[in-house]
Amino acid sequence: MPRGASLRYICEPKKFFQSVGEQLEKFYDIFKTTENQNLELLKSEYGRVLIEKFSSELRAVLSQSQNGVEREVKSISRVDLDSIIQHPDEIVPDNRRESDFFKLRQKMFQNLYESMNDLSKINDPYERQDEALKVVKDLVEVKDEMKKIGMSEKLRLLRSDKLTDNEYYEGKQREIGEFYFERKPAPAVKIDDVIGKSFDKPKSHLNEIVETGEFSRLMTFSAPSQKVKSNILLIGPYGCGKTELARAICGDKRVIGASVSVASTLTAFMHESVNNVKRVYDSAKDLRTEGRNLKPVVLVLDEFDGWFSRGEGTGTDIDMAQIENVLLEVLDGMGDYNGIVTMAMTNKPKLIPGGIIRRFRYVDIVGELSQEERAKMLEGYLTKSFPTQNIEQTHYSKWANTLEDAPGDVVRKVVDEIHFSLVPKFIREHPSEAKRIEKVLYQRENTAKRLGDKDVSYIKSRFDNYKVFVDAVKVDNALDNLLKQPHIRLQIEKAREVYADAHRLVDELGVQTGFGMRPRSNLFDLK
Repeated sequence: MPRGASLRYICEPKKFFQSVGEQLEKFYDIFKTTENQNLELLKSEYGRVLIEKFSSELRAVLSQSQNGVEREVKSISRVDLDSIIQHPDEIVPDNRRESDFFKLRQKMFQNLYESMNDLSKINDPYERQDEALKVVKDLVEVKDEMKKIGMSEKLRLLRSDKLTDNEYYEGKQREIGEFYFERKPAPAVKIDDVIGKSFDKPKSHLNEIVETGEFSRLMTFSAPSQKVKSNILLIGPYGCGKTELARAICGDKRVIGASVSVASTLTAFMHESVNNVKRVYDSAKDLRTEGRNLKPVVLVLDEFDGWFSRGEGTGTDIDMAQIENVLLEVLDGMGDYNGIVTMAMTNKPKLIPGGIIRRFRYVDIVGELSQEERAKMLEGYLTKSFPTQNIEQTHYSKWANTLEDAPGDVVRKVVDEIHFSLVPKFIREHPSEAKRIEKVLYQRENTAKRLGDKDVSYIKSRFDNYKVFVDAVKVDNALDNLLKQPHIRLQIEKAREVYADAHRLVDELGVQTGFGMRPRSNLFDLK
């Protein structure tokens, strides 16, 4: 079949068959006029020989053709046609991420198609070039959005940190004898977010450490011993805010933040816990080296007392004694650990040996609130998230007295009780509005990477429109329910014990004076 005919058949099949019919009709007319002559020829001797020869050749051709057809049929039958058929499940997105990705991809191709058409109509080369640059810029932005959608939230945050030179790591153990730091998104907590007068002193100390850490060579070589101790120990009960302060300093762009849970470095294998102490500091040193020694590494050691908790068995006692010796070395700066700032945290100060405590430049008690601070903290939590009605300042003072000796975590839990009594009810009663708020927050989060105070204010304004508010009765009920819970009462009692132990410890250390110097009075009498 001629190529043109096949194309006409595809484009205009009706005309194609009409043309074939006309050709057959012409052939029949010609054949009709020669029909008698053809019959006479076939009856002759020559015709019989011709027919016999033609039949023989025709049978041979048909036999070969039949064999070829059978081979083709067998070959086609072996083809798995199901594997090349696209099923609907293969093109339907599995999740929202894929759905959004496909929409953006479709948008990109549609924009590209329309833009090429528009550009082809512009005769002026300079105008066409300017318009092409705009098109490319728009396409790059869409492509970047597609890339972001393909990333997990962790990767998106890490990408933002890398662009702003903000480094934060968490310590991990892979196997026995192997410790490493894994990069994580930097905490979004700011140092000013941690409130309370007891945090003023550690904030000041940390700011001094961070500011001078940028000038490690100047600080080191101007020091009498050419070693600078910038270690800080934070003492406070569970939920007092010391972890938030640590997260805030780790999220500071001026330092390389690195956090380690001491409990994760302890192991039952003989001497491995001791080796892990050294590995932690060596890994922190590597982080500083990889950062070209331009930033100090703030090494946050949570549950610091875990390294000194004596267990049963001679092996454990030996390991704990060796851990103490290793820490004495690294905190003294032996092994060239300049630029590594140890920020240790504990709620069991009595377990930490006196020799270790003396290696810290600062020992600060944190999270201890006055009644006035508890009142302000409760007011801050309430008014930030919810509209309030009929609440006077005297109410906050009364509630603060009820929460006497409670750490900040318990104060926050009062508002958590109110939150869970109001917000689920709002979602049930106003589902369409709740979905709209969620959609707005989702779009804002995609644009700004993180939600912040402006978004909290937006939620608060929507609550106000729907008369979702907090009054004194709701706070009284939440406070009453909370203090009935045994673990909350135990948390408050533990906080009292921790602060009593911390104050005794600080009294024995004496008051700090000057650049980390302390009076000799009771300093060397610690057990």
